[in-house]
Amino acid sequence: MNTGFSDEDWLNKLERKSNSSRTRTVAKTSLKTFDLFCQNQGLSREEVIKQYHIWYNPKPNPDELVRPDMESICLSLDRFVDFMTKEHEIDGQLIKKKSFKSIVVYFGFVKSYLRICHKIKISIDDIKDFVTFPTQRKKAR
Repeated sequence: MNTGFSDEDWLNKLERKSNSSRTRTVAKTSLKTFDLFCQNQGLSREEVIKQYHIWYNPKPNPDELVRPDMESICLSLDRFVDFMTKEHEIDGQLIKKKSFKSIVVYFGFVKSYLRICHKIKISIDDIKDFVTFPTQRKKAR
């Protein structure tokens, strides 16, 4: 259901913008982590994104004005954030929990991917309202 950039186009764009191949690597890792989250939900990335499209554009009749169901999309992404805060065993492989910084970075790449490759635009206000990130623990001096 790619309507915009392909995954490869998106990765190339990120690498060009940052002038760093490391950005591409981290973006790919973000998508792999999202894939693991989807798999943990019993779905593929394509199935999850298809559901996001239904929530984002719920109107079967173009003459009806229906608001996107951003709450459902964000609650799913909140479960993705929660997924990253815990260890999981998937197909016999241990998936370690992610650090606060990694969670924020991975989430940002997935949000960018949804916007650029799938035309699902999520506002900062929607994220603030519905997605809870773990707090960063400050180390005592």
